[in-house]
Amino acid sequence: MMNQANVLVVDDTPANLRLLAGILDSPKYLVRPVPDGNLALRAIDADPPDIILLDIMMPEISGYEVC
Repeated sequence: MMNQANVLVVDDTPANLRLLAGILDSPKYLVRPVPDGNLALRAIDADPPDIILLDIMMPEISGYEVC
């Protein structure tokens, strides 16, 4: 069984989430798309990812604040 890299993708633009999830669609990756910073923080607490692809300019809480 292959160990998947856990990738959290955070972007408030649905088209960007679909694009990145499509690019990363592979048995090597478990891609977790999230549409905002608050949900990203909850997802990180629930299951810390191996890597985060994070949009900077988002409403409510920016990518900088998520970091």
